Amino acid sequence: MAKRKNGRKGSKFFRVFSLLFSILLILITALLIIQLIRLNVLPIFFVLPISIILVTITLLFVIFLVFKSKKGLSRFIFSILVLILSFVYSVGNYYLFETNKAFDSVTNLTTKITNTLSVRVMNDTISDEQQLSGKTLGYFSSMDVDDLSRLSSALQSDGIEYSSISYDDIFEMVDDLYNGYIDGILFNESFSGVITSDETYSMFVNRTTPVYSTTYYTDNEKNIEDSLDDVSVDSEPFTILISGNDSYGQFSENSRSDMNMLVTVNPKTATVLMTSIPRDYYVPIAELTDGYSDQELYDKLTHSGLYGVQTTEKTIENFLNTEINYYVRVNFSSLINLVDAIGGVDVYVEPGLAVDAFYADTTLGGVNEGWNHLNGKQALAFSRERHAYIDGDNQRVRNQQIVLKALISSLTKPTMLLNYPNFVSALSGAFETNMPAASISKLLKFEFGNFPKWQFESTSLIGYDGNDFCASLGTYAYVLVPDELSIQTTHDKIEAVRQGGSSNDVEERNAEG
Repeated sequence: MAKRKNGRKGSKFFRVFSLLFSILLILITALLIIQLIRLNVLPIFFVLPISIILVTITLLFVIFLVFKSKKGLSRFIFSILVLILSFVYSVGNYYLFETNKAFDSVTNLTTKITNTLSVRVMNDTISDEQQLSGKTLGYFSSMDVDDLSRLSSALQSDGIEYSSISYDDIFEMVDDLYNGYIDGILFNESFSGVITSDETYSMFVNRTTPVYSTTYYTDNEKNIEDSLDDVSVDSEPFTILISGNDSYGQFSENSRSDMNMLVTVNPKTATVLMTSIPRDYYVPIAELTDGYSDQELYDKLTHSGLYGVQTTEKTIENFLNTEINYYVRVNFSSLINLVDAIGGVDVYVEPGLAVDAFYADTTLGGVNEGWNHLNGKQALAFSRERHAYIDGDNQRVRNQQIVLKALISSLTKPTMLLNYPNFVSALSGAFETNMPAASISKLLKFEFGNFPKWQFESTSLIGYDGNDFCASLGTYAYVLVPDELSIQTTHDKIEAVRQGGSSNDVEERNAEG
């Protein structure tokens, strides 16, 4: 009698156990399907059968566990199988959750721009902001009038009275600070990269200290909305600007556009054209005028990033006479984190292009002729290298294309499945784009629904060394003067891809002409 009661108790316990685990599995399955639909990157003819398969497997396991398993061994086996299936579905839910979060992150545009204004002094000279009273501070005449007024007001409200000197040449101002002719400078921190880009002043940030600073935020109004040039990316050609900021961390501050690349995609012909533009290209900066004739001022393309990625986009559209539909904004941290997340990238270095030690960081070594496996920091240093090459800036943009191709190649390898969690984690916050989420989903559906064999083509704008007046510096500096034929040829190549042809056709026509 006791054994029968124990048997009944065991059966009752198993029924309760089976019911609870069945409900849990059903809930996990439902959540998995909901997240798969919410991700919205797979065509319906994939989502529907996948959902049916998931539901069918779940129902079969539930039926066998609750109704068919009568004996102890079968109960045990199906219980273990249900646990395993629940774990697998839970992992799938985690992957989809992280992927959805990453998509939300990259399409959630920065609506506030951080502006940091400071008073920089030489190290070990002034240790307290109150010591600024009675001192002489320099400021760059091209500094935004509102910024100068805001910083001056903040100093005065803190009881700091000072005299000031205006400089038309930003490097002359830094020289006077170094030589002790002035005690400090009124400074917008976004210009730090402008100063350190000159080798003579590469240690500016290390030699000086912001003894006083104030921060304010402005609405990034142009970033709040998605692209106004949105197209049907699964059927119409489009161009994306990839703009790489020379900064680390988040995208809440404007800084120089250290890398600029146009990616023109024609989904009908499965052709992708990568167009690299030298950072020192000497061009009229959109909406940057002298205030009198409203004539746009010339400067290095890299300095356009100081006024926002939209200025960079408009500047390139103007001098190339082409339409850019979207932008993708990345920075130094983006590349480092993404490359490290997939276990590094393999790049091929042509004969004669080996580098003994990267200029950006000599501790990282360099690259040899042939294949090289690079981690994140090495890939960044390779992308920024120009000092080791006779062709300087032109070779640097080629290196950037090499790294981008290597990154895409790594993403298509089977080992990517093992690195997927790390990659998705790195993807979140790695870049921002004004391509609408719906367009991203449409493009991914096109990829997974058709698996087109993409044909990658590349080109680079070229120029010749020059020394010209740069508006953001207030003085003459090294620039790369555009080759007008190169600009026209590049325009024609982009249009050729947009019209359904190949950029190589343009080269052949020019050669015949």
